[in-house]
Amino acid sequence: IYSSLRNMSWECIFCGFPNFSSSLFEEDNYQTSQNRLDMSSSRECSLPSFDSETTMPSPVAKSSPLPRKQASAKLNKPLKLLNVNLQSINNKKAEFLNLVDTHKPDIIVGTESWLKPAVKSAEIFPPWFSVYRKDCKDGYGGVFLAVKNDLISEEITDIEKNDKLEVTCVKILLAKDCKLIVGALYRPPNSDIEYAQDVIAFLERVVNKHPKAVHWLAGDYNLPDINWETQSIEGSQNPRALNQLFLDFSFKCKLEQKIDQPTRDDNILDLFLTNRPSLINKVRIEPGLSDHDVVYVKSNVRPVKIKPVPRKIHLWRKGDIDQLKASAEIMTENCPNRFTTSSPVNEIWVYIKTRLHQMEDECIPSKMTSTKYHQPWLNKKVKTLGHRKKRWWKKSKTSAYAKQIFSQIKIASRQECRKAMNNYLDNMFSEGKGVKSAF
Repeated sequence: IYSSLRNMSWECIFCGFPNFSSSLFEEDNYQTSQNRLDMSSSRECSLPSFDSETTMPSPVAKSSPLPRKQASAKLNKPLKLLNVNLQSINNKKAEFLNLVDTHKPDIIVGTESWLKPAVKSAEIFPPWFSVYRKDCKDGYGGVFLAVKNDLISEEITDIEKNDKLEVTCVKILLAKDCKLIVGALYRPPNSDIEYAQDVIAFLERVVNKHPKAVHWLAGDYNLPDINWETQSIEGSQNPRALNQLFLDFSFKCKLEQKIDQPTRDDNILDLFLTNRPSLINKVRIEPGLSDHDVVYVKSNVRPVKIKPVPRKIHLWRKGDIDQLKASAEIMTENCPNRFTTSSPVNEIWVYIKTRLHQMEDECIPSKMTSTKYHQPWLNKKVKTLGHRKKRWWKKSKTSAYAKQIFSQIKIASRQECRKAMNNYLDNMFSEGKGVKSAF
């Protein structure tokens, strides 16, 4: 019946659709010369025909084009902070550098540095840190903030404070024009309530001036009487009014103390206060360099970082010194023929400088510096002792015997650190031990 009615226009009584060409339903008729769609309006729509040897053309555009994959923005790694009580960094330089190389922090808060103003930062700290210090004139106490050079940091100096206070603050630029304020504080255990009032007044001015910033206030506060979990005073080593000042300060500025484990004996003396506790990812206690433990803080804060630029270093030990001398003699002979007494001095200097750089590149091999920093004197023995020290430190919390073993390993680790660094420096500067004289 369908074949006999294919030249007529009709509609199905069940579905209401008009009749279609049989090529839409019969696969054998796909290669017919013409497919027709006859509707009740007698309007015809012609479809192109294809022979068996003709391939189907590709469509101009897909009906559902796939969205382009956008390159995901590369986020900077989160910030890591170390809160270290040193009790003379001069005497613990090797152990301090080992600690920095192990944890690779972005920010170091140091207390009781015992540095005098006459000691330069370059003598103590790695060159890839910007150091902000507040030293004591008597050589005791003192704090510092060391911030890696790839962070945009600036010391806060426009807020008035008592010069006797051992506190310093730094402003660090974060993504989306946000700011991170990091403060380092040391409160001597014998300081009076007036000292505490001056410290709190300064910190309140810093917090109030930057209300939208992320605040990290770390250091050695020497407040063993305060139970920060319950916000209560449970001891009497300090006057109650002094303890209450710091509790009121944390409540007023909406700061939360994140360290919940003892940092010296059974007391929490080293603190870490922040107004954004949700951004703190991890707080861990590590074996320290003095009678205080080290506080390691890992956060979700994303800073703006400056991409380090590799530097070119010439390897003079592998250079052809004889060829360099010969090139220098040729340049010396050519200079009188190239210039006269009336030649501009600047022109002569540019020629000599350019030629010396060319000779250096031709005769001396070079390499580009790595953007990863490390201490070259750290050997396998030092690192092994560091791992043993950490394992026995954990055991020493529950065993008197383990505490004794930890003390011995701590001394051995300190001695090995100093020995490794001193040997490295001796081999670098001593004559005849791998150092080849250039001329």
